[in-house]
Amino acid sequence: MDVPRTEEEFYRVLEAFKNQDANGNGDPNDEIPTTGRGPGRWWDHLFTPYGVAMVEGFPSWDSYDGKLQYSAVQPEMKKALAALKKSFDQGLIDPEVLVNTSSVWNGKIYGDMVGVFFHMPFNIWQERLTYLYRDFPEAEWVWLPPMVVFGAEDKWSLGYVSNKNTGEYI
Repeated sequence: MDVPRTEEEFYRVLEAFKNQDANGNGDPNDEIPTTGRGPGRWWDHLFTPYGVAMVEGFPSWDSYDGKLQYSAVQPEMKKALAALKKSFDQGLIDPEVLVNTSSVWNGKIYGDMVGVFFHMPFNIWQERLTYLYRDFPEAEWVWLPPMVVFGAEDKWSLGYVSNKNTGEYI
């Protein structure tokens, strides 16, 4: 499939992970379309396309209507939560997402069970891709670019991009 750029495309990708044998092991029921850690950590990819500023699962501050405001109380958060509920009800989100510990979450990713996951790019090689490329050399890994804000009138609006410090410490 093409890398999704819109809400409809993104959910088609999640549905494909749910309904097709994405990992090629013969069992189309052992893939998890997307997951995160409890309670709400590392779900940024499910909030930011709605324009909700998140940093590692924590609502953040951003410019809304030209003013610095807290993202958790914005109308965009309500849209994101409605989409999360619908996705959860459709089985597109890991049913254990609210209770996944770091080690369980990592185990699902390393076990070739997860279709889409969020991670900060500054240390993904050390923490994820080195092992995944070693264990699954035939897998295709694709970066999910910022998507068009779901529900925005301006189709070119992009979701929030984290300002997480990625520099080296001296």
